[in-house]
Amino acid sequence: SRLDRHMALMPNGPPASKRTCLRLAWDAFRHFSRPRDGGPPAEGGEAVSTLLTEYGSLSGVQTPQVWPRLRETNGVAEDTIVDIKPDKIEQHILGFGAALTESSAVVISESPQRDALLDDLFMPTSRGGAGLSLVRICIGSSDFALELKTYQDTPSGRLDLSRDAEVVIPLVLAAKARNPELVVIASPWSPPAWMKTSGDLCGGSLRQDCMTLYCHYLLRALLYFKSRGVPIAALTLQNEPENGDQGYPCMFMTAEQEAALAMELVPLLRQNGVETLVLGHD
Repeated sequence: SRLDRHMALMPNGPPASKRTCLRLAWDAFRHFSRPRDGGPPAEGGEAVSTLLTEYGSLSGVQTPQVWPRLRETNGVAEDTIVDIKPDKIEQHILGFGAALTESSAVVISESPQRDALLDDLFMPTSRGGAGLSLVRICIGSSDFALELKTYQDTPSGRLDLSRDAEVVIPLVLAAKARNPELVVIASPWSPPAWMKTSGDLCGGSLRQDCMTLYCHYLLRALLYFKSRGVPIAALTLQNEPENGDQGYPCMFMTAEQEAALAMELVPLLRQNGVETLVLGHD
């Protein structure tokens, strides 16, 4: 895509990344939403209002535009930019969704519009909802948590998921009630601090002598979620493994470290009847 080509020219990441990516995505959207010949929008298109916001600003400029309709075709459409060919199967898409962090879970739970919001997000489109089919939850604290904690903050402590049991899990169950096919993915931002070279949730790497302990930590977390009616379809090994120097829970992991963790974790999961997929480089 045009956006891919833009990003490929910036191997070290775009400057002012969020603003730049928004601008590039907008350029790509406008480019691919117009006829191939560069002419005016197709006849019969739907008029929509678009809003472009600059990074760090809540203001934007609304510009009425007319975009071509999408249509199903077995040939080449001359007046559209997206040709839908249902008989040609490419990659399988697992679903569309978003993260449900502790912070967002609290905000939704305490909102007087809780049920209406969940309806809007997770009800199927045939019933007026957005039809979200995937949600990602955190293993322990993330950068959107009420406080920095993990499920086992001391080596001798017991596994404690009480905070997730109070807020996050009830919301996931409420979402699943609206969409029984909801896929749940889990991601750790950091192992317990005592398992890390830094001794801190923020930064550092996984201690080699804690690899097996960490695998059992992740296994017990997955078993707990399953016991509460939230089976985890996929587990990423580490959120943003190359972003290990922040003021919130994070950890640096090389590809070799992730591979070693996966090689030990996957057999342990299977031995305990856990079929959760394990994903690298999140």
